[in-house]
This record gives sequence, C-alpha cells and structure tokens, in this order.
Amino acid sequence: MGWSLADAAILAARDEFASAIVYTPAAGGGPFSFSAVFDRPYVEVQLSPAEQGIASRRPVVDLRLADLNSGSTTPVPGDTLTVDGGTSYTVEEVEPDGRGSVKLYLHG
Repeated sequence: MGWSLADAAILAARDEFASAIVYTPAAGGGPFSFSAVFDRPYVEVQLSPAEQGIASRRPVVDLRLADLNSGSTTPVPGDTLTVDGGTSYTVEEVEPDGRGSVKLYLHG
C-alpha cells in the first residue's frame, strides 16, 4: 500500500501533537508503546432551542492501525491504555475509518 496525502496528514499531526501511549490488550500479550493523538473534546448536545444542552467530555485517541504493535493488534473494548505516563483509560468504543485509522473512545 502506497503513501497517500491522508497518511502524510495523519503522520504530521501525530508528530506535532502526539502523546506517549502504553497500550495493554485485554486478551493479554503484554503492554507496548507508541505515539498517538490524544484529545479530551467538549461536546454539547441541545435537542431543541427551548431546552438546556447536555455537556459531555469523552476522551479519544486517534491512531493508525499500523502503529498498534506494528499492525498485529486489533483494538477492542476492554483494552486499556495509559497516556503520557499518567492517567489510565479503558477503551469503550472502537471506530475504524475504513482507511487504516481508528478512533478509540475512552472511559477513565
């Protein structure tokens, strides 16, 4: 598979905004390290103009599957990760983009 503009953009973002991740699969196999973009976005949902919004912060990690243990690990809910040697999170939801990248929605 050749390089694409999307690959170049993902790698540039990772290089600029990356956090150190230690990833431990729930199925075992031991922890491994890689770099990925970690974000704690703020989201507000308002169902109608007359109602008050519902706010939520849900941490997420964006990564290329090839970076996950050289592509030999498939992320699943229940896996755990530690960001920058600090906070530990559990993977709640895995959202692949169909092009070799994935968003991991976290709890923790």
